[in-house]
Amino acid sequence: MNTLTKIFTLFTIFSVVLVMASSPAYAVCSNNENGEAGVEGEVEYFSDNVLRYCDDTNWVDMRPADNDIANAVAFDGVNDYLSTTSALTGATDSKQITGSFWVNPDVDSNFENIAHLSNGHFRVLKGSSGNIIRIRADNAAGTEIMDIRAGSLSINSWTHVIFSFDLTDTGKRHIYFNDVDQSLTVGTYTNDDIDFTAAGNYVGSNDAGSSVYDGDIADLWIDFGTYIDLSVEDNRRKFISNTGQPVYLGETGLRPTGSVPEFFLSGATNNWHINKGTGGGFIDNDGITTA
Repeated sequence: MNTLTKIFTLFTIFSVVLVMASSPAYAVCSNNENGEAGVEGEVEYFSDNVLRYCDDTNWVDMRPADNDIANAVAFDGVNDYLSTTSALTGATDSKQITGSFWVNPDVDSNFENIAHLSNGHFRVLKGSSGNIIRIRADNAAGTEIMDIRAGSLSINSWTHVIFSFDLTDTGKRHIYFNDVDQSLTVGTYTNDDIDFTAAGNYVGSNDAGSSVYDGDIADLWIDFGTYIDLSVEDNRRKFISNTGQPVYLGETGLRPTGSVPEFFLSGATNNWHINKGTGGGFIDNDGITTA
C-alpha cells in the first residue's frame, strides 16, 4: 500500500469515527397528550393551556413562575362541597404543616369550613367573629393540640392566606394575609403529632355537609410534614409575588418545595376537585362553578 493510499484510508476511518461520535443520541420524555413520545427539545401545547418543552426526561413548563392567572371556583354556601371518605394517600401524622390558598368570601359573620381534613382533625375555618381565619388540629386520640386565630378577611375581596406551623417550637407559627404578617391569638399549641391519616376529608364543609363555605377559592395547597419559615420573604415568594399576584405552583404543586404535596386543588373548573397532589381525588357533590 503506497503512502497516498494509506493517507486516504486513515482519513476515511477518521471521518467515520467523527460522524459516529458527533451523532446526537436524543433522549425521550414521557408521552405527550397525543400518546406520542417527546424528543429532547420538542415543544408541545397541552390541554391545560401550558406550553412545555422536553428536557430529555420531563415536560417542563415554559410560562413564568410569578404573576400566574389562577382559576378560581365558587362554592354556593348551600350544597357545594368536595368530599372523600378515604384517608389521603401517603399522609403520615406530623407536627409540621404548611398551606396556601386564595379566598374570596361572599358572606359576613358566618362560621364556615374552608378545609376540613382527616375527619376534622385538621381544620381551616372562616370564623363568625370578625371573619377571622381559625386553624385547629387534633391528635389521633381526638384531643385538640392546636387552635390559632388571626386577621379579618375582607368580604367580596380576594385575600391570599398562607400559614405554617411546627408544634415543636412556639416560634415556628405563622399566618400571613396578602403577604402581611398577622398577629396570632393562640389558644392551644401542644408538642404532639397532628392526625393526618384518619378517613374523611372535605373542602367547603365539615363531615356532616354543614357549616358550608360561601365564596370563591383558588389554588388550595397543603403539605403535611413540611414547615416553611414564612418570616423569610423568599419563601413567601414561592406562593405570592412581590406585586401581590398568584404564583404558578406547578401542575402538581411541586414548585414551592420540589416535591408534590398531599393536597393541591387547582386548574380548570371541571377538574378542579381532582387532587393534583399525592393524596387522591375528591367528589364534587353539587357542581362547583367558575368564580
